[in-house]
Amino acid sequence: MPHRRASGMTALVLLLLSPALAGAADPTVGQTVVRQGPAVASDLYAFGGGVDVQADVEGDLVAGGGRVVNGKRVQGNLIVAAGSVEIGGAVMRNVRAAGGAVTISGRVARNVNAGGGTVVVTPDGVIEGRARLVGGEVRMAGTVAKKLYAAGAVVVIGGEVQGDVELVAQEIEVLPSARIKGHLTYWSPRDARISPKAQIEGSITHNLPELPRALARTGAALFTVSRLLFVIGLIVTAIALFLLFPGFTRLAAQTIGSDPLKSLGLGALLCVTVPVVAILIMFTMRWALRPSSRAPGARSSWGCSAWWWLSVSWR
Repeated sequence: MPHRRASGMTALVLLLLSPALAGAADPTVGQTVVRQGPAVASDLYAFGGGVDVQADVEGDLVAGGGRVVNGKRVQGNLIVAAGSVEIGGAVMRNVRAAGGAVTISGRVARNVNAGGGTVVVTPDGVIEGRARLVGGEVRMAGTVAKKLYAAGAVVVIGGEVQGDVELVAQEIEVLPSARIKGHLTYWSPRDARISPKAQIEGSITHNLPELPRALARTGAALFTVSRLLFVIGLIVTAIALFLLFPGFTRLAAQTIGSDPLKSLGLGALLCVTVPVVAILIMFTMRWALRPSSRAPGARSSWGCSAWWWLSVSWR
C-alpha cells in the first residue's frame, strides 16, 4: 500500500499547489539567488546553489538549494530543504525545514518541524508554538513556548521550555542554563547528565529504551521527518514541473479547477493501471527474452526497461 499512499499524497500536493502555481509569479532560479529590497507581495519560490532572502515576504516562502538563508519577515509558512538552512528572521506561521544543518535564530510564531544532520536553536531563537526536532545532534538553547519533542544520537538542552519536554537519544545533557517549566521525560540507555543548576519545575522520568516502545517513539519521530522530507520533495517536484513546462502546468491546473472529479478519476485510474501494465511488460519481456533471442544486448536492455517501469510505478 505505500505506493498508493505516495500516489495519493502526490495528487493531493499537486491539487493544492496547482492553483497557486497557476497564478503565482515565476519562481526565482539560479546559481545564486539574492532577494532584498522591497517586500514581496505574494508567495516566493526560490531555488539555487545559494538562496539569500533579505526582503519581507507577505505570503509563504518555499526555498531549496545548497544553502538557504532567511533574514527577514515571512508572513506565511516557511518550507525549506537545503544542505544548510539558516532561519534568522521572523516567520508568522509554521516552519518546516530539512537539511544537513538547520539553524534557527529568529522568531517563529507557530510550530517548528525540523530534521537534519544537526539541528540547532540558538539563544536568540524563539518558537512560540511546539517544536519537533530530529537529527544526529540536536541542540536547543533558545525558547519554546509549548511542548518540545527531540530525538537524536545526542540531545543537548540549554534553553527555556515552557511546556513538557520529551527526549529520545543515546546521550542527553541538560545544561545549567536550562529552564523547563513542565515535566522532563526521556528515553535513553543511560542517565541524562542534568546540571544541578538547571531549573526543572516538573518531574523527571527516565525510561529505559525497551525495544518496542523505543522503536515506536523513534519511529514516530523518523516518520515525522520522512513525511516532512516527502512533502517538501513533492513541492519541489511540482515547482520544477512548473519551471520546465509552464504551459502544460497551467493547463493542468486549469483542468483540475474546472473538472476536478474527472482529473481525480483519471489519476486514480493511472495509479491502478500503470502497475498492472508494468507487470504485464515484465512477463512479456520474459517471453521475449527466451534463450532463442539473437540480440546479445536484448536481455539486459529490455530487462532493465521492465524493472525501471516497475520501480517508477510502485514508488
